[in-house]
Amino acid sequence: MRLRDLDVRLELGLQESVRSAVLAGHGVAFISRLAIEADLAAGRIATARVRGLDPVREIFLARGSGRSETRAARAFVAFAQGRLPA
Repeated sequence: MRLRDLDVRLELGLQESVRSAVLAGHGVAFISRLAIEADLAAGRIATARVRGLDPVREIFLARGSGRSETRAARAFVAFAQGRLPA
């Protein structure tokens, strides 16, 4: 199955909008698990796998060149690397 084979009826730009639409019963969505952790724990939202479909999301980190890295920036990178698969 390919994503373009799905019958998409609505595309929303913000994760919170997607979450609200699903909670209101307007369908299903592909969304970051981190965005719905509390809803999953409370049983308000459930996850499902689509056989033959393995969605992948690429996340990139951009930094300004020629600038020294701050402790906060290093801490953020370490946090992100610990939460995201390699």
